[in-house]
Amino acid sequence: MTVLEQEMIISAVRERYGVGESFARAFLDYWQGGYEKPFASLDEILDLPAPQPVWFNFAMSANQRGQQTYQALAPHLPPGARRYLDIGCGYGGSLVAFARAGFEVLGIDIDDLLLGFARANCQDHGLGEPALHASILDDGLPVRLGSFDVITLLAVIEHVPDVLQTLKNALDLLAPGGILVLDIPNKDSLEFVVHDPHYDLFGLTLLERPEAQAYFEEFFTVEYNVGDFDELDVYQGHLRACGYDSRLINLASAPPGRLRSLPRRLMSLGRGYIDFLARTDGRLEKSLRRAVQRRLVRYLLTLGADLFRQPLVPSDERSFQLKYLTSIWTLMAYNRATAGISKDSH
Repeated sequence: MTVLEQEMIISAVRERYGVGESFARAFLDYWQGGYEKPFASLDEILDLPAPQPVWFNFAMSANQRGQQTYQALAPHLPPGARRYLDIGCGYGGSLVAFARAGFEVLGIDIDDLLLGFARANCQDHGLGEPALHASILDDGLPVRLGSFDVITLLAVIEHVPDVLQTLKNALDLLAPGGILVLDIPNKDSLEFVVHDPHYDLFGLTLLERPEAQAYFEEFFTVEYNVGDFDELDVYQGHLRACGYDSRLINLASAPPGRLRSLPRRLMSLGRGYIDFLARTDGRLEKSLRRAVQRRLVRYLLTLGADLFRQPLVPSDERSFQLKYLTSIWTLMAYNRATAGISKDSH
């Protein structure tokens, strides 16, 4: 890659994704290091085989997602909120967005590579270095970091080894009246069954973790760092056990899809299955292929039963949409005694 080509790609990335030069340059240097042939343009990167474009877009759209997060969360912010913590801050997009809104921001992560990108991103916006290497499972964080009015775990909870302890420790960092917001991938959403949110593998979210890891390892050589996908009520139960109420809000995903989108999504599922058969033929161990097929049949039978039940029980329509048509559940946890949130807000 010539210097001119590199600068042109950096310029294209900055224009497309709204990121600063330090962040764009740091990530492109890292990305290029994984390929022998230099890239001549941004389009060449985005034309790579899946899931590479998904990963590239996810990294470079960090600031756009961060701004969407702030705008969606703004109506729910506690009065006078000023301190913000992002647990698993990744590329730092939410830190940038909340800092722009006047918050004192701090991010923690255990991945030094991601922390480097987050720091470059924050540097572009004059934020210093608000991203620290720390684990939410460290019980000493309240003494070390203090308390926060707003805490987020965005695309993080499915990666942690101990969900309940993670939630307990996060809630210990909340100031009185503060809120904790979780983005939780829904393994049963039609969208994620077709394209899982991390690796773009059909049916991966339907499998138990050992099978999912074996499936993943047939296609990738990197570490499989996704834990278990739990049902929504599991997370709500954990929060109740910690003494916190919770409710769903719209953040990082559209409101639950309407039932009229179901035929289109089922057609996408069918096309995804055909692609799965072609992609895995002779490549995926037969037992794993059959495991995906068995889980898919079970999933479709359950979906069909739920679909035919919901017209008879109107209250089931929302449950159906949340289970099959909502890719991300965004859950806000709060202590009713200090938050001043009434039952009517549920």
